This record gives sequence, C-alpha cells and structure tokens, in this order.
Amino acid sequence: MRCIFCKCVSNGCASVEHIVPESLANREHTLPRGWVCDSCNNYLGRKVEKPFLDSLYGATSRFWMGVPNKKGRIPSVKGLHRESQTPIQIFPSLEDGLSFTVCPADGQDATKWVSSILSERRGTSICSPRPSPRPT
Repeated sequence: MRCIFCKCVSNGCASVEHIVPESLANREHTLPRGWVCDSCNNYLGRKVEKPFLDSLYGATSRFWMGVPNKKGRIPSVKGLHRESQTPIQIFPSLEDGLSFTVCPADGQDATKWVSSILSERRGTSICSPRPSPRPT
C-alpha cells in the first residue's frame, strides 16, 4: 500500500488518519492503517491541525461549541474586566456545558477585581480567546 499524500510504501505504518481531527472530538471517522504514512500523518498534525486549533478562530470555536481536545479539555478564554481593569480567564463548566467559571488570569491580583464585583451592581467583561504560544 502507498500513502495517499507522498506515495511512499506505507505497509508497516502504525498511524490511523482521522478524516476530521481527533482534536475536534472525532473518534470514529478514520482511514485504515497504511492509507497515510506515519510521516505525513505527523506532518499534518503539526503543520495543519495544530495551527488551526491554536488560532483565534479555532480556539474561539472550540470554546463556544464545547469541543474538547484529545485530553478532554476545552480551551479557556482570556479577557478583561473593564471596571477593575483586571485580566480575567473564563473556563467552561465540564458538568453542564452551559455555565462558566470566571477568575483573574494567572498571576493577577484578585483584590481589585473582587472589590469591584462586590461594589458594582453591573459590570462588563471583554473576552477574546487565549492566545497560543508562539514558536521560538
């Protein structure tokens, strides 16, 4: 058998190619072993799927649709609590998928944020997806 991408012999390959990436919660739709060689499968995962999943669109879509990665995690969203000017982080609830946990972002002092929430009847949070780390 030959790889459908590079045409190299792929009889001994162990990888299973997911038609829709496994990181987008696809566990069923795969090509049989050998249709894609291990090298091409790894390349597609690193150079095509990962940049998409880490992109603004990919992370936002996965957050709002509740799509977990291979490890069962849904990406968090970072934002800003406008009244206290505190960077925040929003995590989806794993139990019901409809509620969120909001807290100050890692390394941020919660004092201003908590004081603002306790003193104000209303507040505004501006959210954007968590940026992916840049390759070095």
